[in-house]
Amino acid sequence: LDADDVAAAGAAMGSGTAALLLLYENAWAVPVVAATRRAGGVAFAISHVTGQQVNDALDALEAG
Repeated sequence: LDADDVAAAGAAMGSGTAALLLLYENAWAVPVVAATRRAGGVAFAISHVTGQQVNDALDALEAG
């Protein structure tokens, strides 16, 4: 996380609210991709789920 990330999070928040910024590494991905390559495969797409996508999914589940 850098100052731009913190500033973006702060700008998205309302007054009197709190936030948690979480940074993590998908350490499991390295051996999975390495094994895939050893087996002759190719990792062609690696992506992440955004916070907005998680919120949208939770909203959809709650709406039932």
